[in-house]
Amino acid sequence: MSLRESTRSRQPAGFSVSARPGPRAFDSLITVAAEMALADGEAQPAEHLALLAFLRQHDMLATLGRRATLDRFAAALDTVAARHAAGEPDAPDLAGMLRPVAGTQAARLVARAAAHVAAADGALHPRELALLHSLHAALGLIRAEQPA
Repeated sequence: MSLRESTRSRQPAGFSVSARPGPRAFDSLITVAAEMALADGEAQPAEHLALLAFLRQHDMLATLGRRATLDRFAAALDTVAARHAAGEPDAPDLAGMLRPVAGTQAARLVARAAAHVAAADGALHPRELALLHSLHAALGLIRAEQPA
């Protein structure tokens, strides 16, 4: 049997390639985690830890770096808190902010990260639930409700 014949008869190797989220997906994930952490009024230490655990679980923390991730999360929390202090509790343009990842494989990752942060303190606040619903719609994971 020649080399050409032996390679043609082989089955493809059984492995899969997992795509790592790009910078836009990571930015969206951090922003959404900050929005979720402050949806109930105050970011808890458990929500910081939940974000780190989520990133570690999805093999992203080592690549991104713990300190850099926490710094970016703190900056996002400051931005959201400043908006809340100015009397603007809701994200100004959630759909626009998430447009770069909407409908992509990263959309599910961003939504799962938000849910993970929401569940971190053991209670789901009504504003967290509303934000989760809005996030899913903005990410293209469910259809947005049609006005009556």
